[in-house]
Amino acid sequence: MSIETQLERTTSRIIFLLTDTDGVTGLANLSTVLTTFKLTLYERYTLTVINSRSGQDVKNTNGFTVYDTPQTDPVTGETYNVLGRLDAEDNALVGTKNLETHIAQFEWTWGTPLRTGRGAVAIPVQNMALVPLA
Repeated sequence: MSIETQLERTTSRIIFLLTDTDGVTGLANLSTVLTTFKLTLYERYTLTVINSRSGQDVKNTNGFTVYDTPQTDPVTGETYNVLGRLDAEDNALVGTKNLETHIAQFEWTWGTPLRTGRGAVAIPVQNMALVPLA
């Protein structure tokens, strides 16, 4: 999972494919088989949690949608079964660096017997105070 550099305090979109244990096949009937789906959003080096998103439920709530069948992004052609919106507060800077990295860490459980998955995406966030106006 990867995402382009985001401007601080702007809304952004995140999409990815949750797969079965083979790492390739999208989980079928995802919203039904997914038991839990949680997000923790933090700054990479200080580990500061951003916008109170610590172990937050994002299974069809809090800006995220889980699809039963894989979708195709019309612009990139990327296949996904999770679509999320990161609000301006999610892209707020923790420090004063020109560029900082936020980590969106996801944890989920599914199936019988119960299986656990984890994944993370690094989100570069650009400090707009340091960008000169043209």
